This record gives sequence, C-alpha cells and structure tokens, in this order.
Amino acid sequence: MEQQQSQTVEFGQSWQQEETSQETGYHYTGWNLAKEYLMTFLGWIWTAVVFLIATPVFLVMWCINFIKTLLGMVIFWIVGKGAVVVVTMLALAAAEYLNILKEETIASIFESVSGFLFGSTGNEMEILFPHGQIELWLILILSLILATVATIPRSSRY
Repeated sequence: MEQQQSQTVEFGQSWQQEETSQETGYHYTGWNLAKEYLMTFLGWIWTAVVFLIATPVFLVMWCINFIKTLLGMVIFWIVGKGAVVVVTMLALAAAEYLNILKEETIASIFESVSGFLFGSTGNEMEILFPHGQIELWLILILSLILATVATIPRSSRY
C-alpha cells in the first residue's frame, strides 16, 4: 500500500505573499531587454526577407493559374452552351412527344435559343461568342477571381 502524504495547510499564509514571491523570480536586465528587442527586430527582417523571396514566386504562380483558369473558363463556357442546347432539345422533344406544343412552335423556340447562344452568322468568333462584349468580359473577370483564389496559400485564408 502506498503511504499517503499528509499536507499541512497554514491558515495564516496570505495568497498575496505567494504571488509576489513568484513575481520576484525574474527581472529584466539591460542585456535581456536588448536581446528581446534584437530578436523582435530580426524577426521583422526575417519576415521581410521571406516576403521578398515569396513575392516573385506568387506572381509566377498567379500568372500560371490565370492562364489555366482563362483556358478552362473558355472551354467551360462553350461546353456549357452546348449543354444548354442539348437540354433544350431534350425538353422540346419531350414536349413534342407529349403533344404539348406544335412542331412549328418547337422549331421556332429551338431556333431562337440556339441563335441566342451561338449566333447566326458564319464568323467563328461570333458563333462562339455572339454577345462578345458581355461574355468575354465575364470570362475575364471570373478568370481573374479564380486565379487569385487558386494562388492564395491555404494557411492564410483564415
């Protein structure tokens, strides 16, 4: 069996005396204070050096991410338009099968939707982007935002 140690409690002891006795254990001397300031200064210099080294790396990463997101957004935009046309075609085929709409109405709806999404002229740029001023600016702005989000380090997001 273990022997239990008895602890004695002194009722005359002041708690304030114990706190002051703990506080008096360490004093700043001139050298300790100078050493603390020097380490703080060196910490700031180290942070600046890391920032100067990391900035060109992040700029290169951002440029690569911007090119990737720009190409991805253009491809996604064109494929998305094609998917909208396919879904519209399926919905109109279902409406024709169920005799909800007449064939002439379905043809005019499909022609207007595909003309709106892909244009009606023979120019390739206008076929892909018939509303170029709006679509291209939207693709550019979304690419800028996505490239910036992709470049930000995961640890600094919070």
